[in-house]
Amino acid sequence: MELEQRFRKKWFQAYPDNLLTKDIRDVTEIRKFDVLRKIAVWLLAHSSKFFNVSELAAKTGVGKATVDTYLSALKALYVFDEVPLWSKGDYSRIGKRSKYFASDAGLVVNILGWNDESIYMDGDMSGKTIETWVYQNLASLVDVQGDCELSQYRDSKKREIDFIVERSDGAILGIEVKAGSSLGEEDFKHLKWFAKNLAKDEFTGIVLYSGEHTLRFGEGFYAVPLATLGA
Repeated sequence: MELEQRFRKKWFQAYPDNLLTKDIRDVTEIRKFDVLRKIAVWLLAHSSKFFNVSELAAKTGVGKATVDTYLSALKALYVFDEVPLWSKGDYSRIGKRSKYFASDAGLVVNILGWNDESIYMDGDMSGKTIETWVYQNLASLVDVQGDCELSQYRDSKKREIDFIVERSDGAILGIEVKAGSSLGEEDFKHLKWFAKNLAKDEFTGIVLYSGEHTLRFGEGFYAVPLATLGA
């Protein structure tokens, strides 16, 4: 097991360097690979978090136009995916920023040097890791399904829903992700607000959590174990 873990870590450490110095040539003429790697590492540390390009440019010391170019290249290589904002409904309420996710939670953990203990003890680390893992599973399911769109919701009142899956017939599944195992009505408040104020068709709201049982929190609202997503 220890040998397997060392091999996995070594593979993840080599993967981005190979990707950013070899495969990148197929999608762009970028030559400053050290800058590209700096941007990639910053994005890995902010997987699942809101940010704007100006913030990324300031933190990495790179011009905004350059960041835009490099970000497009990383998306073309499927290192990162952009999850757009759900933008139907009351436009005066809705925010403007997309979310970016690393395409692989394992890449986040290994490149940033996180271990099981640090993730367990740090709520921010565990939140990023779990939400990125949920994203990569949802993205695969949505891709297989073929008639669904994946987005996320956030508005000016800081109401936020981690993922919105909308079917072509208008039915919507709202998904919140929670690292903990205890739940209450408070965890469903944004889902229920969305169902009442913005959903025009069938709406189901679920909170993915680390517990073991599927629980009902009113008509159309459920707590579902995270483990079922990877089953």
